[in-house]
Amino acid sequence: MKNIFLIIVLLLSSVTIFAQNKIEQKIEKGSKGYFVFDNDNTYRVDTTIITIKANNVKSIDKDYFIVRRNKLGYIDIKIPEHSNFDSFCQQLNSDNNISEIIVSTYGEYSVSHTNDIYFNNQWHLSAINVYNAWDIIMGNSNIIVAVLDSGVD
Repeated sequence: MKNIFLIIVLLLSSVTIFAQNKIEQKIEKGSKGYFVFDNDNTYRVDTTIITIKANNVKSIDKDYFIVRRNKLGYIDIKIPEHSNFDSFCQQLNSDNNISEIIVSTYGEYSVSHTNDIYFNNQWHLSAINVYNAWDIIMGNSNIIVAVLDSGVD
């Protein structure tokens, strides 16, 4: 009976240890800042804003400075100016009210893919793996695309 209890305790503790890291991206600290590596691309981490998903939004309002939020429950919070990025991430990671943490990234992307002057600001394109599409087709200058954006969340 003691052995079964011990096994259950060990299994539960390993699940707890595994679940403690809420940041899914692999972040590395370099001499010039923090970086995320994804699909052979390197992105610099924005150490001024971090995105979280909270279980209870009201407690987030009082504990952190909220920059913006969306209807899916994700909240961008400002990292305090003189705080250490590692320490702040650890603080968020230990907050039981936060279920997910996503660091914001930006970087230099291959200029052979697009002529969009704002391309470097569009970090979300790597999240949907758009770069592989350019391996299939680079586009056609005879096709005109209109983007209608009403600003809906």
